[in-house]
Amino acid sequence: VAALWVLLLLEPQTWIAAYGFETLHKLPIFLFALLTLQLLLSPPRHGFYAPLLALVVFTAGTTPFAYNIGYAIEPLKKLVVIYLLAVATLRFVTTARQATFIVVLGMLGQYLWYGLQGVRTGAVWWHSMLANEDAFGPLMVVGIATCLYVGLATHGRLRALGLIGSAICVLGLVSSFARGAALAAALVGVIVWVRSPRKGVMTALMAGMLAVLLIATLVIFRDTSREDSKTGFWNEMMTIGEDVDGAGTGGDRYALWDAAVHVFYAHPFVGVGAENFGPAATELLKVGEVKGMYADNPGMLYERKLHNAFYQTLCEYGIFGLAIWLWLIGYFLWTNAQLRSPPYGAAWQAMGGTLDLRHLALGLEAGFVGFCGCAYFYNLLFEPWLFTLLTLN
Repeated sequence: VAALWVLLLLEPQTWIAAYGFETLHKLPIFLFALLTLQLLLSPPRHGFYAPLLALVVFTAGTTPFAYNIGYAIEPLKKLVVIYLLAVATLRFVTTARQATFIVVLGMLGQYLWYGLQGVRTGAVWWHSMLANEDAFGPLMVVGIATCLYVGLATHGRLRALGLIGSAICVLGLVSSFARGAALAAALVGVIVWVRSPRKGVMTALMAGMLAVLLIATLVIFRDTSREDSKTGFWNEMMTIGEDVDGAGTGGDRYALWDAAVHVFYAHPFVGVGAENFGPAATELLKVGEVKGMYADNPGMLYERKLHNAFYQTLCEYGIFGLAIWLWLIGYFLWTNAQLRSPPYGAAWQAMGGTLDLRHLALGLEAGFVGFCGCAYFYNLLFEPWLFTLLTLN
């Protein structure tokens, strides 16, 4: 289980394969086969993670009816892998020490790993998703809060690593020049301060993070640009409200979201299948029904992503699927509240847990807020970041 968490979150096999060792890509397949066999031989007595299982079953049930089955199979594979690892974690991680390794890896280790590699360029060149600044930036937003709270949950070297990791994530966010991620980071900052049990300490830490942000924007990346962005971080951020009704990225997103609503009206109950917005929109929408550059040729939507997890869930999962997603998120929030309660903290300490459980729970909550903020602007629904937070919780 620990090895698979490393392979899922850090993807060292992909990193090494980028240098020519392609056979390493098969390593997770082999280990997941062993894990599945172990679960069959020693199934969990409880802890089947019902809402996530329901999501997997619903996705599998709608895949044969998707407009493009091949598109729907890929997210289904991801969900099955994530579910297997989640159930195996609940089944085989039985001590506080084992849990601590996975929690620290998921809340701090992965962000340090990717942050250090992408902080200079705003992307991780060898990664299939994070090679794009609009994916690297959102990942850094989630890491700002989770790393910070790992630091606050302990003392010594791990505290230093947590605070350093949070600062690196701030630098990575600036380096990415991702405008939607910057808005989500501001939301995370507000939530972190409001939810913090020690306002004085958090105010001082936020001031330190703001100093890092100003140094990054005014000194380190002052004359930097990313692809078609303006030179300088703040100059790029000033364009957030531009092109909402035009041909820019803002107008394009609004046109896509409007198309998603039309697709939802056509299949309101079970949706059109995972990752099938584009194929469905191409078949369902007629000339003139879509806004923007797609008005005269809806076929251009076939390969387009919605860049909004909420609209994507609505049109690809429908009302019934949306109810499952809400169950999954509601279960997360309920469990997170339980983790912050004194009985759970006492039980964690009795098991030998050394990290402060309340701070860990607050970190997961703030990371979730960061993901949701970014998911409003980017195509992140089937990336492992959300499911990492849910499973760690």
